[in-house]
Amino acid sequence: AAFANYRMWESLGFVIAFAYSTYICLSIKIYICLSVLALTMVTYLYVEYNEYKNPTSSVTYDMEKSEKADFKEMNEKELNEKNVVAQTRL
Repeated sequence: AAFANYRMWESLGFVIAFAYSTYICLSIKIYICLSVLALTMVTYLYVEYNEYKNPTSSVTYDMEKSEKADFKEMNEKELNEKNVVAQTRL
């Protein structure tokens, strides 16, 4: 999803640059690119600062507490108690 989102915005940038390429001279295009670069740098630093101040918790997996569900042996009541979400019964 992240890669598709990146490609979408990259393509949109190409379309916008192509659309205004015949109407604006080179020096103005360079100023536009530098402005967008500065804006992205500032917003990136803002996100990094917020992540530093409020770190997200790491995802851990406890091997001792993990349970493997045997769906063939479980009845409907046990499935509801364990909060198992599945599209089909295995």
